[in-house]
Amino acid sequence: RPSGPGALLGRRLIASGPISH
Repeated sequence: RPSGPGALLGRRLIASGPISH
């Protein structure tokens, strides 16, 4: 979800744990 800073790191972490962002 490109709602904030997670948009950049979220793309990679989304595979590991999207709940983090």
